[in-house]
Amino acid sequence: MASSFLQRLVDPKKNFLARLHMKSVSNRLRKYGLRYDDLYDPMYDLDIKEALNRLPREVVDARNQRLKRAMDLSMKHEYLPDDLQAVQTPFRSYLQEMLALVSRMQVLVITKKELVQLCFSLKPPDVYLIRTTIHTLWC
Repeated sequence: MASSFLQRLVDPKKNFLARLHMKSVSNRLRKYGLRYDDLYDPMYDLDIKEALNRLPREVVDARNQRLKRAMDLSMKHEYLPDDLQAVQTPFRSYLQEMLALVSRMQVLVITKKELVQLCFSLKPPDVYLIRTTIHTLWC
């Protein structure tokens, strides 16, 4: 019950204050030409660093370019021109899917010793099932 209450509380579609906050964040990101995913720091969280390493080079280069432009504008105490602000998409995600994949992969990490113990404790059909599951997940 508490979980559904919290979800309703932070959902911009259902809560006026959440919608107001999302609009405020959107306006601030548009002023500098950033996306919300650009705010994640790869030095703070290793999952984000790994997700960025797995993204295509063009996506990471575009992210770095947006961050450089935002720092430049901030140092000059300026904002993007209004026509460029209008075409910005601050909540268009490029990192969330890869971040979810990296998180799932870390859950699936099994040490070699645990895997050997698991295989020896199972009957032959179960070993085949585990082997095919590991192959589909890791390959």
